[in-house]
Amino acid sequence: MKDKIKSLILFTILSMVLTIECSAQQDSNSISIIKNYIHFVDSFYHFDNAFILNKRDTSSYFATKIEEGYFIDSNLNYTGWWDITTISDTKKDSVFKISIVNISYKTKIYLNKYFYYKSNKLIYAEFELRDKMKMMEVKYSSKEFYSNGKVIFKDNKINSPPPEYEWLKEFSMFNNGNEYLDEYLSSK
Repeated sequence: MKDKIKSLILFTILSMVLTIECSAQQDSNSISIIKNYIHFVDSFYHFDNAFILNKRDTSSYFATKIEEGYFIDSNLNYTGWWDITTISDTKKDSVFKISIVNISYKTKIYLNKYFYYKSNKLIYAEFELRDKMKMMEVKYSSKEFYSNGKVIFKDNKINSPPPEYEWLKEFSMFNNGNEYLDEYLSSK
């Protein structure tokens, strides 16, 4: 009887380990597929300081929309700059990437957000703070991979943002990425 109980316990433990391993492998494969897709989208365009350098003639496949503006305080002083770049298909009904750059003149901090979409579903989001005064040093970075609207992997290079950016701990990249997508699709 004791041998049967030991066998049952051993079987249960092995089943649990194999289930966890298979689940991790599936997520790992999903992440690899998403990384390849990101590389594919970025292989056509290179984002560098909000300028797009076209690597190939992709005008029959991709459309690029660039919006820019300034942040102005109540005294009508310029306090920063923003840029939103969207890569979509030529019909503008399928979005591949939205890139957002915000720059604060006061803190010299760059706030960058990158969202990647496949079939108009958010699959990856990246958020980073960079300090211009310290050779663009990364102050905070977070990356999330999604499948079916759920986070399958999250990577924070720096666990806590600087004190003036504590609000980032509660910030939802998933919601923000979907808001930008909805805004773009409703404006076409």
